Amino acid sequence: MEAPLGSRPTGIGVVTLALAKALRPDRVMFLDPVATGHPNSLVIPNTLSPDSGRQGHLRRLRWTQYQLPGFLQRTGASFLLSPLPEAPLLQKGVRSIVLAHDLIPLRFPRLEPLLAYHLAYVLFVLHQAERVLCNSEATAREIHHWLQVPRRKLITVPLGFDQAQLRPLDLPRQPFFLVLGRHDHHKSLPRLLRAFAHLRDPELRLKLVGPANPRHTPRLKRLATDLDIAHQCEWIYWVNNEERL
Repeated sequence: MEAPLGSRPTGIGVVTLALAKALRPDRVMFLDPVATGHPNSLVIPNTLSPDSGRQGHLRRLRWTQYQLPGFLQRTGASFLLSPLPEAPLLQKGVRSIVLAHDLIPLRFPRLEPLLAYHLAYVLFVLHQAERVLCNSEATAREIHHWLQVPRRKLITVPLGFDQAQLRPLDLPRQPFFLVLGRHDHHKSLPRLLRAFAHLRDPELRLKLVGPANPRHTPRLKRLATDLDIAHQCEWIYWVNNEERL
């Protein structure tokens, strides 16, 4: 299993760690870029993750095409299980099972390099894969409708959760709203900031937990200043499991 991990996993990284924990290590080899110590793991370069920015993404795509097939051949792996829709396309004989989380980049398109990634590369990966694991029926329907991936390839596996990480702590409530998610354009965060400003309650706080976006985060902070709520906003770019509780 290929792991697109960084030192601060969010989203797909969290799903990857949960998958690695759930799958039998005697049956699945874990390609590990951050030395997690997972059993039956094989260390791969640590410069392929989101921690390295756009260059990290580009290096991962090149590594997946030109280096990963060799790893699979040397280890005798029957399948590649990829927790995101990325897999070798140029090497024949690579059998892949990939996870597809959503089609948000296509539903809310932006003229940027990632659009080409989703329109071309992801499309070919999904069509070439032997099975595509979707985290909801809605995602499966959209992939079939928008990208014409055969329905027989799509398997719905609803997202699970760790009960040890979701439990009541009986703590006193504090006066703040919590927002979880990246600062992406489709998150409607400007509308959220304006709605919060309309409350006009100086005791309330707004905690925005999620990775920053070099384009959108500065705009959001300027908007918070213009709305005179900057002193009530707390921008937290990552939290660990203990802080989540």
